[in-house]
Amino acid sequence: MDRTRPRPGGRSARVRAAVLDAVAAVIAEKEVGGLTIDAVARRAGVARTTVYRRWPTRGALIADLLVSRARLEIPAPDTGTLEGDLTALTTAAAAALRGPNLSILRAAVSTSAAGDDVAAAFGIYWAERTRVVAAIIERAVQRGDAPADTDAALVLQAAAGPLWLTALSYSAGPPTGTSGSTIDDHRASGVPAVDDDARRVAHVVAAAVRAGAATLELPPKSAHPTTPRTRTRRA
Repeated sequence: MDRTRPRPGGRSARVRAAVLDAVAAVIAEKEVGGLTIDAVARRAGVARTTVYRRWPTRGALIADLLVSRARLEIPAPDTGTLEGDLTALTTAAAAALRGPNLSILRAAVSTSAAGDDVAAAFGIYWAERTRVVAAIIERAVQRGDAPADTDAALVLQAAAGPLWLTALSYSAGPPTGTSGSTIDDHRASGVPAVDDDARRVAHVVAAAVRAGAATLELPPKSAHPTTPRTRTRRA
């Protein structure tokens, strides 16, 4: 019998869960700058060497946390319409891009260039979400709401991109003079996306999908491209 492999649900799994919970807690409290192996070990109640053997760097800790979140079950919305499904998806995404989750994603983005661990974790993160969008598109194709060659990855980029851009562009903490009652105030106060934003994104993406703008093939170039007029100087 191979005694070196960790048993599912055994001590190794409990230690990993405790360490990843500690990583999330430290990031939520101190952002990525406060994430150290010592801080995680203290919060998880394990020895520093226990953490270091499996997660020797800050990037390794963040990457494993991102993978654990990525592999949580994400149900594909089934509202009966393409726009309804995309609205449910973008609204859930907007909710996820708040609070502790936003701190984790900001930490992952800020460390992704430092090594391959986080970049690979992001690959898993987006692959799981592409799978969900693929299920939405498959049903839309069956209903006649989308072309058969719609690219699920492109749809995901179009739907998630604006929400992520807002989330990563605004710092936390409401600036002076904002009431927090309008969409602009939400954005200015660091809230990455509100429900109205998510619905607008879903509406635009659904229209683009129905129009065939999210297919695997690039649209043909215009036969009559517009070129800027140049003024000829007279002699």
